[in-house]
Amino acid sequence: MSFSNEYLKKCERLTELGYSPRLKRGSLVGRGFADIGSEVFAVLSDPQNPELKVVSLFTGECSDIPASEREKLFALPQPDEMLTEIDRLGWDVASLSFERLSGWSITAVQEGRELKSSHERIDVLLLELLSLLYGDA
Repeated sequence: MSFSNEYLKKCERLTELGYSPRLKRGSLVGRGFADIGSEVFAVLSDPQNPELKVVSLFTGECSDIPASEREKLFALPQPDEMLTEIDRLGWDVASLSFERLSGWSITAVQEGRELKSSHERIDVLLLELLSLLYGDA
């Protein structure tokens, strides 16, 4: 599994805008480090535990993240989670389609308003739409 720095920055920005899904075993989270950029982890333990056990998807190393450090984590939402969040924010996905030459396109509607977007990757498309819905200009 590979994540570009651009994608990780978009995920971090979405968390800064207020996106904060409940962690569960298997969730993907990232953490930014000033000297090396961001690292991606999979959650291994029950998030209710005081220490969050994670495994780095870059190094395979397991570590514990104390509760005091969790605010430094950002979510790496999966497409199904982003579609659920779009719905929770009161938007309906009127269309979501893939065209071989141009990639993915989406139309979301809410009370007469319509948002359209397109991107070659569905995860980036949904991430950018969510950031827009959370107020990122």
